[in-house]
Parts: sequence; C-alpha cells; structure tokens
Amino acid sequence: MAGATDDDARSPRLSSPDRLVAAEGGANAPVLFFDVAPVFGMRGGVFSLVLETFVQDISEADAGDSRRLVVAHLRTTAEGIRSLKEAIEKIELMAAPSQGGTN
Repeated sequence: MAGATDDDARSPRLSSPDRLVAAEGGANAPVLFFDVAPVFGMRGGVFSLVLETFVQDISEADAGDSRRLVVAHLRTTAEGIRSLKEAIEKIELMAAPSQGGTN
C-alpha cells in the first residue's frame, strides 16, 4: 500500500505460509467459499458485497437442480476494501505463470 505508516509496519500480515502469524480467533473463524459476488455497493461509507456459491439439489423426482446460495454478506470500510484489493492482486500475481515456466 502506498503511504505506509508506522502502524502498518507493526501490524502482522500473512504474506507467505513461511511467515504465518496466528491471529486471535483464527482457529474458529468460518471458511467462506464463493463463486460470484453479484451484488455490491456502498452506503454511508460502508462497502458491501454479497457472496454466493452454486449448489445442486438432488431429489427422487429430479436428477438435480442448480441454484445460487448466499454464503455471506461482507461489510467493510474503505481501508478494508483497499486491504482486500491488495491481497487479491498479490494472489493473482502468485497465480500468474512465471517466466521460468512453473510457479
């Protein structure tokens, strides 16, 4: 992030499994899996996203019916959005093919 402060330098950040920093409550935190974030917006300085996944229902009468299921309503501040965006961009860089062939 541009303009890092002293507080930023002291706050623990997970950037590599080699430098894992345990955060309070981490063992009990939910794991969210989502396929799409179709609804998003901002109101009163609070950013929001709705996270959804696709699930299939199988019944005796039907071979399967796919539907969307909301898994979370994500709410955050502008700083939270910047942090999430930075993390996503770093993950995309990690996933991009390297010049040497494999990551």
